[in-house]
Amino acid sequence: MDARELKINNLVDYFGKVKTVIKISKENSQWYVGCSNGVNEIIDCWNVEDAYDPILLTEEWLLKFFFEQRSNIWHKQVHEGYVSLMIFKEEFKDKIRFVTTLNIDGNRMPINIKHVHQLQNLYFALTGEELTIKS
Repeated sequence: MDARELKINNLVDYFGKVKTVIKISKENSQWYVGCSNGVNEIIDCWNVEDAYDPILLTEEWLLKFFFEQRSNIWHKQVHEGYVSLMIFKEEFKDKIRFVTTLNIDGNRMPINIKHVHQLQNLYFALTGEELTIKS
C-alpha cells in the first residue's frame, strides 16, 4: 500500500484487522504510519507496504457508511440537491465489482474506487467531513 494515498482517519487492514490511521510522516525518504484500533493500541510502522493493506470496498462497508441501496445501485447524497455518489454493483462470472460515479447536476463522472480509504478520501474532498461509520 502506498502511504501517499493515506490520510488521517483512513481505515486500513493490518494483518487481518481494521485499524485507523492516526499519524503519517516521512523521514529520510521512508514513510511512517501510526495506526490505532480505537482503544489504546497504537501500531507504528516504517515499512508501510509490508504492514498495511487496503480494505476492499464491499456491500458491508457501504452499509456501514450509510449508503442507501436501490436494486444494484448504492447512493449517498453528498450536497443538498446537486452532488451525489452512486456506486453500481456489477456481477460477472462470479466476480463482483463496484463502479463509482460522481453525479453533479445530472452530469455523471466515473471514478475508479476499489478500496475503503479511496472512498473516504473522495467523500472528504467533496464535503470537508469524514465519512461516518455505523457502530
